Amino acid sequence: MNDDNLQMGFDFAPGISEHNPDVVSAKRDAAYHALVNSPTYTVQPWFKRFELLHSKHGFEWRHAALIAWLSMPKGERFPKTKQALSIDVLGVGRGRAGKYLSKYPHFQILAGQMQNDASEGAIRRYLSELKKSDT
Repeated sequence: MNDDNLQMGFDFAPGISEHNPDVVSAKRDAAYHALVNSPTYTVQPWFKRFELLHSKHGFEWRHAALIAWLSMPKGERFPKTKQALSIDVLGVGRGRAGKYLSKYPHFQILAGQMQNDASEGAIRRYLSELKKSDT
């Protein structure tokens, strides 16, 4: 059993791989529900930003959580590290947050802009600017 399984409390039946689509889906759903029902994370300043990105702007929840967390000044982030965010919040392996950032470099741009202004109008404007720059 690897760290991800321990963290999320999953034990796999013999012959069931952690890469099985049903297992992956169950882990993703469990991590999401753990986040949105957590008295620890729902009070974090980045949580409102997460909700805005996920609910209003359609970001996949793990991406929304990463961007919202990155948008906070480093000294105000909880959990403190990307590794802890990956494991404790996103329910994925240690390096997954870094892989998301490599695959989607605009996440860091959006997070940086949100440090200045995280209002709904500003986020809409930032996303519009990002779409224009992709074309």
